[in-house]
Amino acid sequence: MTDKRTKLKVLVGASLPAPHPDHDHPQTAGGSENPRQQPDGHSSTAPADFVVIRRGPNGRFTSAHHADAEAIRSKKKKKKLMTRDGTTRDETWVLTEPAPGGPEDPTLIPSFKGHAAFRLWNQPELARGLIGYYSHDRGLDFLTRYEFASSGSLELVQGTGLFHLRECVTRNLNLPLLTAFVERWQPDTNTFHMPFGEMTILLHDVFHILRIPVDGELLSRGCDSFPGFLGLTMDDLVRLVDIDRGQSVTAHVHQHRNKDSEVKHYLLCLLGSILFMDKTRDRGVLDTINLFVRDHERVKRYAWGVGTLAYLYRQLGVASRAMSYAVGGCLTLLQAWIYEYFPSLRPTGYEPPTLKDGEALAFRWKGAPLEGGHRPDAKQLQYYRLMLDELTAEDVTWLPYGQNPGQVVPLSLYHGVIRFGDVGEMYDPGRCLRQFGYRQVVPIHPIKPAYAFRPASGMGYDVRFDSVLDNFWSYRHRHTLQLDTISAPAQPLWEADEDYSDWYFKHSHPFIVKPHGMEDPRGNAIAYKLSIQIIENLRPMLTADDDTLPPQFLEMIRRARGLLVEYDRRKARGPPTHSSLV
Repeated sequence: MTDKRTKLKVLVGASLPAPHPDHDHPQTAGGSENPRQQPDGHSSTAPADFVVIRRGPNGRFTSAHHADAEAIRSKKKKKKLMTRDGTTRDETWVLTEPAPGGPEDPTLIPSFKGHAAFRLWNQPELARGLIGYYSHDRGLDFLTRYEFASSGSLELVQGTGLFHLRECVTRNLNLPLLTAFVERWQPDTNTFHMPFGEMTILLHDVFHILRIPVDGELLSRGCDSFPGFLGLTMDDLVRLVDIDRGQSVTAHVHQHRNKDSEVKHYLLCLLGSILFMDKTRDRGVLDTINLFVRDHERVKRYAWGVGTLAYLYRQLGVASRAMSYAVGGCLTLLQAWIYEYFPSLRPTGYEPPTLKDGEALAFRWKGAPLEGGHRPDAKQLQYYRLMLDELTAEDVTWLPYGQNPGQVVPLSLYHGVIRFGDVGEMYDPGRCLRQFGYRQVVPIHPIKPAYAFRPASGMGYDVRFDSVLDNFWSYRHRHTLQLDTISAPAQPLWEADEDYSDWYFKHSHPFIVKPHGMEDPRGNAIAYKLSIQIIENLRPMLTADDDTLPPQFLEMIRRARGLLVEYDRRKARGPPTHSSLV
């Protein structure tokens, strides 16, 4: 059996023909369509241990045996069936008619047919359970234990404004809670579809939670000659990618220790382990190499917060697919965002520490304990699903960082495409005006991608926008929402236009758990919430006894009081502990 190193030597050998740029075999000079026949008549059939390694669209190296090349080409041809309006001829994931539980009008979230929530509602026996995440504990251990060779290297890293990230990242991830929110993420709008409307992670959230820059150069272009960035040859890079998940790069830096390579390597590990986690683990660090330049001063010029958000949007989109089982991106940001906006979802009895002015709010939630211990299960996930289904707009802390977030972080009102390398995502704050303290109105239709592929499997997931939209960021201060021209300050903060609710329920899938009739504790969700609102308004009358009322009416009052007490009890209790679920 030929070992891996021998295969890699075969790969880089000059005697092998280079793959065609389109990854398809060219026709022969004589017009033959035999992909294995060369112009000189010799067959190009490779030995069984021949490995093809190509660089993917995100800079990631992929490999496949030659025998699998036909399957790869088949998948690529399938991806080419995209149309200009952002859909595909393969409509297995495209919703074209009303769906049970919503939406009635599929034009807002056309990819919902491939969504995890669609399967949970229609085929609950096939629905996935807890979603996983890509752990970078090894990289985090390296970041916290690493001792710089000189104080000059440490000062350079601290000067980038990113060094504090290694201390604020959380390892206590509440997977049932994160899974429940991933099931509500709609990639067509890049928002969480809650029972009362849309919410999302905005740029002012990134700024306050992580304290990284959200203004600066867009992370949109990289350096194609990145193997030489750390003094690595192509052979070194291939071994780095394929052996021991990147441990060789650490050994390389220690062997050739100098200030430049040390600082660059540390920053790559920092970014890949905290902001841009993905399923390739240490290879995700290599992806971020494309976003660096040789001058340390330029690192500070990038809008790292914008890149972080674009990458998290993409990872949430992939994870929302019915057969995706893991989520990447900065989960510290996601979990802290949930805790900031939803007090009822915070760990029971946990008191966040008081921070100094200017500190990242992620420090508030770094030590938050896990509900139910470190053994999450499906019962906790179901609890959070029901709990989110019962949330109302009044349960949200709409302005967790204080008044006028759009003035504190003006670019949070930017409307356009945000980017991390080849990953481009639509950013639309107009869908979540209440997070700026303004009344929610019916939003405009989201920007349509030029190319979109969002299958239920998550394999080959890709979204692309017209390159002209990237120019919006160059004039970003001109492409911001003027809140006073489209809405007015909300009074109260959860206020929305009268027609917003009707529009939202027509175009969304606001509830995750399918009701099973009135015996269900939640019952019919819409009627249940409406009855609660009526009872809240009648609370003063319900507290007074009136013997003059007919007995049947008094019985209705008694039942309404019981419903109100049960509602208050369920709302006030904390998330379940592990002992209460077993």
